[in-house]
Amino acid sequence: MPRNNHCSRCGDDLAGDRDERLCEDCEHTLKIRARADGVHCPNCDGRGEFIDCIDDLCHAQGECFHDGNVQCSLCEGSGKVSPATRNEYWGDRLADRRAQLTPLKTVSLLGVVAMAFWFILAIHGVIA
Repeated sequence: MPRNNHCSRCGDDLAGDRDERLCEDCEHTLKIRARADGVHCPNCDGRGEFIDCIDDLCHAQGECFHDGNVQCSLCEGSGKVSPATRNEYWGDRLADRRAQLTPLKTVSLLGVVAMAFWFILAIHGVIA
């Protein structure tokens, strides 16, 4: 009987030296899912690790060839967190976003700075 050279889960070609019916990516994904309880980690999107590299080639291939992928510190590599941890993560992200300037606040701030600059120049006689 001929051997099937495709992953039974995703259909990708299997490496020639693999006797299993799953490719390495599917096997890794299923192992992570099997050992974790809870909800997907919002920091790493349930992968348990992420690429902490600026090189686009690393992101394109899905793994950093410089230093390797970094284990997620929020879920400690399991890919899952408790619902409370997830809600806390999104609460912190929302608080950080509220602290940022909106476009309207940015334009207003630039207007105030421009008026102050014009006022200082007028006091020193640079502007008639």
